[in-house]
Amino acid sequence: METMQTKTDQQIKAEIDSHRAGRSLGKIIMYAGMGLVILFLIMGKILFPILFALLVTLPGGLIMIHHENAIKEILGEQVVKNLVLDAFGPETTYEPFGCIAEEEIRRADIRLPSASSLDKVRGTDRICALYQGLHIEMSDVSLIHVDISTDDDGDSTETEKEIFKGQWMICDFGKELSAEVRLSEYSKKFPRRLKNQTIRLENEAFNSRFLVFSENPHEVFYLLTPHMMEYILAMSDRSGKNVYMSFLRGGKLHIAVNSGKDFFELGKGKTDIDLLRSTFLSEIKWFTDMIDELRVSETLYRP
Repeated sequence: METMQTKTDQQIKAEIDSHRAGRSLGKIIMYAGMGLVILFLIMGKILFPILFALLVTLPGGLIMIHHENAIKEILGEQVVKNLVLDAFGPETTYEPFGCIAEEEIRRADIRLPSASSLDKVRGTDRICALYQGLHIEMSDVSLIHVDISTDDDGDSTETEKEIFKGQWMICDFGKELSAEVRLSEYSKKFPRRLKNQTIRLENEAFNSRFLVFSENPHEVFYLLTPHMMEYILAMSDRSGKNVYMSFLRGGKLHIAVNSGKDFFELGKGKTDIDLLRSTFLSEIKWFTDMIDELRVSETLYRP
């Protein structure tokens, strides 16, 4: 992937700020239209809400989405591509609107606090790279549960509920792992049946922080050594968010961080390109630091 930046930071900032203003205008139009729709419905007028929905609310939403996509394209082409090149090398691919495949997400079988089923997978900012000789893939991921309700006329309505939103990395170590283990940071929302399945280890701090799942409890102790447990605890503290891990026997490790935001997000403050680069790089580095530690652990691999 070639370096794509062709504009100065000042030019990038000016373009982003222009689209931020357009996005704000679209949001104002959309919310104003929604407010008028609700007002006319309260007043018992049926025709006006339909007209305002078509003439005001919908165009406002489309304007907002247009500018959001434009901001993402600018960040991706002018900022993010160079960062991932620096982090992973010239063979890296970056897709601003790409996502890890749904079948890979499902294969990880990461245990989330929500008992809701996983019905849809969405995401952006897909990166495929070779890091320290290991194949990695990462992206933003949103996991969606869909509730379907049917009214008296037999018409169905779908309601989406987000059960995970954050960053997801897959690292292929290229050889069989010593155990198949899943780790989920503790939450009171976990169903009792999952809490009862957790495996207790010798590190009480780890036991209170993570639920540990495996079909073979004896093998867990080979993989989760005292050093590895301490490192995972430290990295979880550093992330400040809930961390989930899935060690798959075939050699892949899934790491998911429920950050509640996208990978390379602009944020709400002033547009500062240097600060964005620093923030984006630190987000990538959290994952690569995790891989750096785990890949040299002899207990990670099957003897």
